[in-house]
Amino acid sequence: MADFAELNRMLEEAMQAIVPDDLKAKGWIYRDMPGRATHEAWDLLLDLMGDGEYQVIAMSTGTDGQGTPYKRGQFFISPQGIKNLGDRERLETKRAAYRQASKGE
Repeated sequence: MADFAELNRMLEEAMQAIVPDDLKAKGWIYRDMPGRATHEAWDLLLDLMGDGEYQVIAMSTGTDGQGTPYKRGQFFISPQGIKNLGDRERLETKRAAYRQASKGE
């Protein structure tokens, strides 16, 4: 029997088939968010990928056992969006901006 990582890999491969041909030709890929995110973390994720570098294809919301609202979803992400996700300096800059905004500064 396949473990979770193997099942996730198989799902990711299968879901590549739903990427529209025009996006696939440009190198866009499908990605399923690996877990839940607070609304703030969701906004940070989208901001980190960059405007025009992702398409949300499905999103769900809920509340966890402690009453914290969350979001999760699936995306089409451009090559630049993937690159942006891996940019540590960009991540730290965006995080700092979100922290300041949450403090009302």
